[in-house]
Amino acid sequence: MEGWGTLSDACAEGLNTSDIASVGKQADEELTREQIEYARSNPVGEERLGPARLGMPRLTKFELARVISTRASQLANNDPPRCDVGQETDPVYIAQMEYSKGVLPPYEVRRYHHDGTWERWTLAELCSS
Repeated sequence: MEGWGTLSDACAEGLNTSDIASVGKQADEELTREQIEYARSNPVGEERLGPARLGMPRLTKFELARVISTRASQLANNDPPRCDVGQETDPVYIAQMEYSKGVLPPYEVRRYHHDGTWERWTLAELCSS
């Protein structure tokens, strides 16, 4: 049954649409079971605890973009700004102002490693250096 590129290719082999639908549904159920078994046997990871951290205590440009966009989303949903913004209404610009003044809410950044562990850094730890 493998090798069909399209529905018309499958119909050319003599299968009707109900046969194709039942095969597709059965494959979806088996795939879901396999995914559940894999997830149970292979946990996502665990937190790397202790003072020895692998990462640098600096906020990367990707983490900064994530923090600014998260705060901008909160501001767009009527969260009050934490600094004087004057007449500014752009949530991204306000979030950048809050970051530059150091008044952002206490966010945490999770850094994942290849061995399945992760580290938790607070925004204050990453912005202090």
